[in-house]
Amino acid sequence: MYKVQMLSDAFLKQFKTGEVLSNFLAQLQKRCIEKIHLNNLNKLYFKKAIPQKTDH
Repeated sequence: MYKVQMLSDAFLKQFKTGEVLSNFLAQLQKRCIEKIHLNNLNKLYFKKAIPQKTDH
């Protein structure tokens, strides 16, 4: 599926003004960055908490 197809007309119609769209995009960006940071922190934590197997 093309990324453009994921954005249905019904979804896009909720953005009545540029300000509403900008606010939505700002919130989306903030949540995505938080999730990325959380994911990176979890990777670091589990990498340290669970010893890695070695082939020796």
